[in-house]
Amino acid sequence: MTESTKIYYFSGTGNSLAIAKNLQSKLKNVELISIPQLMKNPGDIIIEGDVIGFVFPVYFFRVPVVVEELIERTVFGKTTYIFAITNGGGAFCRTLKIFNTQLKGKKTSLNAGFTIGMPGNHPKVYDMIKKTSAEYFAEKNKRIDEISEIILSKKNHHIETNFGLLGFLLSHVLFKKTYNDSKKHLLDSAIRIKESCKQCGTCKKLCPANNIELTSSGPKWHGKCLNCARCFHLCPNEVIELGEDTMPRYINPEVELRELV
Repeated sequence: MTESTKIYYFSGTGNSLAIAKNLQSKLKNVELISIPQLMKNPGDIIIEGDVIGFVFPVYFFRVPVVVEELIERTVFGKTTYIFAITNGGGAFCRTLKIFNTQLKGKKTSLNAGFTIGMPGNHPKVYDMIKKTSAEYFAEKNKRIDEISEIILSKKNHHIETNFGLLGFLLSHVLFKKTYNDSKKHLLDSAIRIKESCKQCGTCKKLCPANNIELTSSGPKWHGKCLNCARCFHLCPNEVIELGEDTMPRYINPEVELRELV
C-alpha cells in the first residue's frame, strides 16, 4: 500500500499554504487539510497516518492559538513520522520547541522541525523586514528541496530555533501579554474600518474564524480574531486598518484568492 502524508496548515495570506502546496508537489500521496476548517467539526479530532505534517506561521514568537487549540482537541492515532514547519520574517525563536512540548502532552513528538523565512504579513512588523519578497521566495524554494528529501527518507532532524536566550525572552516574557490576549481572543480591538467601506462582504467570506458579521453600520468583529491579517490584506477597497497602515496589501503569489475562502 502506498504511504500517505497529511499536512495540516494554518495560513492567513497564503505563505503557509504555499509551503504546503510546494511540499505536496515534492512528496507522495499528500492531502492538505485546513486547520480552521477542521476546527469547525465538533468533538475530538483524530490525527493518524504514515506521515503527519503541520505548517503554520509564527505569531508573537509562539505557536498561533488556533494551532494550539487544534492540538488540545486532538487524539493522535498511530503515526510513523511527524514534522512541523513554521514560517515568518526570521524571528522563529522557540516556536517549534513550544509546539513539541504541546505534542508531548499528547504523548507524541516531532521527528523533525523546520523554519522557513517568508514575507511578514502584519503591519506592526513590516518596517522590521529587511529582505525583499523575491529573496524570501528564492530561499524558500531551496529549503523546500532540502526539507522534502528529509521527509521522504523519514530522517530525524533537530528542531530548529534561533536567537538563543533572546528568543526565550521574546517567546515567554516580552510578548507574554500579547500572546495571552490572543489566547483570550482579544485582538479585535486593533481593527478599524474606514467610512468608505462599501460593505461588499469580502472580509466575512474570507475570515477563517467566521468572526465577521455584516451589519447596517458595517462589518462587526465578534471576538474570535486569529491575528491572521487576512481581512486587512484582502479587502478589495483597502478600508480595513490595523494600526499604522504603511504596509502594502499582500497575498502570496503562489496562492489564489479562492483557495483562502
